[in-house]
Amino acid sequence: MTPGYSHTNECIDAIPAGMDANREDRILSIGGSGDQGFALLEYANSVTNIDREKAQTEYILDRIEALRQGEYDKFFQVYEDEVPELKTRAEKAKKYFSRTTLIEKILGRKTRLERIRGKLGSLEVKTADMHEFVRDMQSRWFSKAYLSNAVTFSKLARINQRSFIEHLAAKLRNPGIIYIADSEGVSLKGAYNIRIDEKLTRIAVEIAKGKQPWFPVVYRRKA
Repeated sequence: MTPGYSHTNECIDAIPAGMDANREDRILSIGGSGDQGFALLEYANSVTNIDREKAQTEYILDRIEALRQGEYDKFFQVYEDEVPELKTRAEKAKKYFSRTTLIEKILGRKTRLERIRGKLGSLEVKTADMHEFVRDMQSRWFSKAYLSNAVTFSKLARINQRSFIEHLAAKLRNPGIIYIADSEGVSLKGAYNIRIDEKLTRIAVEIAKGKQPWFPVVYRRKA
């Protein structure tokens, strides 16, 4: 089953930075290609990927297995029938995940992919609708959520953006961060329990500038 998205068109660097991802975080994430979830896993305590398309979750699971086996070429696989734009995305993802600093080389530290590979046990993948998953979330808890462009692209946009985000924010534990990749078309005016985190939004926008088609926005649950 060929996935609709083999690699993201977002600026991967902006996501962990804009979410201030750290080892205390349990992050709920839109699945997509899995690039974003893998990037967050490097910094977070755990990541749960949710996607309603089975082709996407199966693809992420295949990538997890490839990474577990050390088959990096398969982790970055590009399908022969994919258009040039998607192949370009794959090259950008490969550049991000393969990046190694001079200090890491000198000190013989683990590469980014090796660090992520060592944390695969903390990466969960589920085939589900994000709206329904959040609605039915009981004992599960998360501190942050990455939503990509789901609230403007998928059926979440037709449900009630503000209601969904408010409900999600209410279920998040501190610090209650929500990252949305596409700020245009998001209408949360009057939301009672969230506010824009100006600092994190500025960080994400600056990093992503010119590297993706949208401007991200980061929300924080009100105390």
